Amino acid sequence: MKPLVLLVASLCLLQAAFGKDVAVADAFLVSLPGTAKEQARSSQTGNIPDSILPRYSAASFQLSMYRWPNVKPDLPLGQVPGQWAQGKDWVSVSDVSEGKTDAGIPYVTFKTRIVRDERRPFDSVMTVLRSSTGEAYMFQMTGDTKTINAVLKSIKNK
Repeated sequence: MKPLVLLVASLCLLQAAFGKDVAVADAFLVSLPGTAKEQARSSQTGNIPDSILPRYSAASFQLSMYRWPNVKPDLPLGQVPGQWAQGKDWVSVSDVSEGKTDAGIPYVTFKTRIVRDERRPFDSVMTVLRSSTGEAYMFQMTGDTKTINAVLKSIKNK
């Protein structure tokens, strides 16, 4: 959780520096070049969230951040994992935990296992944050079980 706390601290510093409320997405967009900003702000329909950051991708690991438009401001964060998995018979959700960051930002973290067809199953760890504007943002780590567990262990040891 330390990287999450550092992220939130950075957002608070941006807010203090600019003297106004800074949305989570805007804080990340500050460092993106113009074209990437346009792509990040482009709206998509359906259950596909808006991408905020370019994905980091390696052979067995991927890190993404999205704005999640289907999570309504009045939906309790604890219900997000169930909403996300609804209608997806190829996914299972586990280890749901809610909390607040040191800065008081509410979040829910959960693990998923995705099994489609005959392909190798892969795991995902998602953290959904609610900004002060009510919008939801999701950080997602996706990869094989061994890689995800190694990344989580590394984060916990820092």
